[in-house]
This record gives sequence, structure tokens and C-alpha cells, in this order.
Amino acid sequence: MPRKPKTTLELAARAICFALASMVAGPSNADDGGLKEFCAKISEVAEFVMLRRQEGYPLVTQLDDLGATDPLVHELILDAYAQSRGQTEEYRLQAIEDFRDRWAYICYAVERPRPS
Repeated sequence: MPRKPKTTLELAARAICFALASMVAGPSNADDGGLKEFCAKISEVAEFVMLRRQEGYPLVTQLDDLGATDPLVHELILDAYAQSRGQTEEYRLQAIEDFRDRWAYICYAVERPRPS
């Protein structure tokens, strides 16, 4: 059984994960507002996961807390742990920003409308 969240930030991340799980197929390509909302949520989850990764949270804890409900979040968590932890605060902050932005880019690149 997953442990109870300890912080408001953890509760917010769980809420985002549940929202993502409810959008299983992703946003409709025709719905640009839905795409922006979906990718913004992906970006928030990526930032939170990498923040915890850089702080030293164990992989299993992250998967238990956030990754069990949605395959996309599960993959995002595994991707975060494929990255090394920073040795300095500056590197950690840069890693968090880069990871957040990379997942936002992936979301927009995969979900954007394709030419006919």
C-alpha cells in the first residue's frame, strides 16, 4: 500500500497524476487548449519528479507515490532516474529545469497536429 503523502506539494503531484490518468488518450489534436493544459501538467509532474530525484528520493518511493496510476508518469519517473544526481545545487536546479522543459517539448512534439 502506498504511503500517505507528507506535503502539499506531494498532494498536488498526485492530483496532477490522477488528472493525467483521466486523460488516458491524451488531448485531441484539434483542441489546442486541451493540449496546452495537458502538456503543462506533464511539465509540472516532470519538474516535481526531477526535484525529488535531485533531492535523493528513492526510485521505489517515487513509483509508489506517483507512478502506479499512469504509464506515462511511470515512464517519466524511470527517465528521471536514468539521469544522474547533481553534485552542486546549481547543477541540480539546471537538471530540474532541463528535465521539465524536455518533457514539455516531448509532449508538444508528440501531440501536435500532423500535416495531411
